[in-house]
Amino acid sequence: MAIRREGSGREKGRNSPTIDDSLKAHANGIKKKKRTKYVSTRGMDPKFLRNQKFCKKWNSSKRPQDE
Repeated sequence: MAIRREGSGREKGRNSPTIDDSLKAHANGIKKKKRTKYVSTRGMDPKFLRNQKFCKKWNSSKRPQDE
């Protein structure tokens, strides 16, 4: 026994307007994702951040080097 579908007997030939979407996307230019300069430390381990702070303090380029 065959199962009948409801609706029209024919499917649409074109389901997505790909040509139109492509033109719209290029109209204002496809832009790259913005890159952040620094990684956010929000939500990081406090112990790690404290260590990071002291590390930056003692390894700065302003400090005179021992020779």
